[in-house]
Amino acid sequence: MNDDPLKTQLAEDLALELKTHLAELEARKRSITPSQAPDPQARRQALQDLEAQVEQSTRLATEVERIVRQRRELGPGADLPLPKTPPTIPRALLPWRAARVLARRTSAAIRDMSWSMDRARARRLMPSPVGPGQPPHLSVIMPTRNRGPRLMATLDAYRAQNPGLSFEIVVVDDGSTDGSEVLLRERPQVDRYPLQMLYQAPSGPAAARNKGLEAARADLVFITGDDIEPTPDLLLRHWQFHRASPFDGRLAALGLTRWPTEAELTATMRHIDGPGSQQFNYGWMKAGRAYDFRHFYTSNISLHRSAIAEVGGFDTSFPDAAFEDAELAYRLSLRGMRILFLEDALAFHHHPYTAAAFARRQQRCGRMGRSLARLHPELSQWTGLPGLSRRRAEILCLGRHRWQTLVDLGRRLPELKSQAMEIATALDRSDPPGTDAFLLGLFHVSVLEGLSEDQRHRELWLASWLAGALREPSRRLRSELQGGARKAAETLADLPDLFPPIGKDHTHPVGGV
Repeated sequence: MNDDPLKTQLAEDLALELKTHLAELEARKRSITPSQAPDPQARRQALQDLEAQVEQSTRLATEVERIVRQRRELGPGADLPLPKTPPTIPRALLPWRAARVLARRTSAAIRDMSWSMDRARARRLMPSPVGPGQPPHLSVIMPTRNRGPRLMATLDAYRAQNPGLSFEIVVVDDGSTDGSEVLLRERPQVDRYPLQMLYQAPSGPAAARNKGLEAARADLVFITGDDIEPTPDLLLRHWQFHRASPFDGRLAALGLTRWPTEAELTATMRHIDGPGSQQFNYGWMKAGRAYDFRHFYTSNISLHRSAIAEVGGFDTSFPDAAFEDAELAYRLSLRGMRILFLEDALAFHHHPYTAAAFARRQQRCGRMGRSLARLHPELSQWTGLPGLSRRRAEILCLGRHRWQTLVDLGRRLPELKSQAMEIATALDRSDPPGTDAFLLGLFHVSVLEGLSEDQRHRELWLASWLAGALREPSRRLRSELQGGARKAAETLADLPDLFPPIGKDHTHPVGGV
């Protein structure tokens, strides 16, 4: 590949990254011991995930070596075969599939019936009065930064909590500069609950929550945000869940968080909590079912403080509010924690989003996703990194003509991103059919932008992802848009398709995340 220095550099960078990733995976396999992951099932799953990652990275590294070798033999002109998808697992015979489906449905029906009975018993439980000097039934942990008026409204909403439950609120101000500290200090204490006010230099929500957990007096903690408005029985429902006899200290209760009923929803807000599920996945959750660490939403969740202390609290190497909660939950899951969905613990999320604001949020998620993959390489599959690596290998397969097209596309990336955002801004207002497909692609590209932030020449694969993700949605939306947004949609609809199947004997390119 000496004929093209840039392509040679891309190949060397990818080969080195895959080699480093394999070394991280092998080191991680040695570190997952019974003491680090006491739960046998979780430990076995983590090791299986590591083996799958090793196999995937080894296969891709071999494919990159083949691409480099073939390019040297054939020269820069020809397109090479794209990396093939792994073979799919053969499906079982129809009778066996039908039997498994029937067994799952029967088991689910039994679980749902048991959950209904457990919840009925739990709702009859009421807390006993707390004497002087005793800790409250529950501590609310609430980090805040630069949301003074919203924080005051949220604190006021907690006055309406069920009168039988004793609780405290621990607010940790993470270096606010909007006068939140003054508002907190001047706010009079209320009779309904004691309020602890703590302050720290800007360190991120993970450090703020750790500070709040250290100050909390109750073992049962409810972790939430400064823009989450509680319904009157929210804390009681969480307390009843943990007091009910079928539950134990290894369970976390995930409540339901929705947009306020009076909120005017943008298309982005409807999408991210609906078909897109980029913020919450409540749309497909079922009451009483257990969910994995990815659903540890620190807007409306409760668990025992001692369980968090056992794993060392939140990891403060995450400076932004993204994946720091999932990372803690993953370490808890290695010790047997499960997250159960508590459908009647309802709160409202006062955080309006536009497409531009949520795209920035997704970029932060991408940056923090790379941090998560460094700490736990077995979780790379959830971050988007494998899809990014495969796309980089696919780019190396491009012959002279498609390679030049991609380079030209990369130079236009800032312009294309601006046009995509112009379309998304128009969709926020009108929300025509086809909006979800466009926003799904846009926010996916935003995550990849954060993931690849420290990579050289990332404009090449970002431009290819943007073209592949937004070309067809833009084509379908052209007739629904007006003015500049329509012109932008026409431009994106004409972007080239750089990764169709090359050659009759080759498979379709590997998809994205």
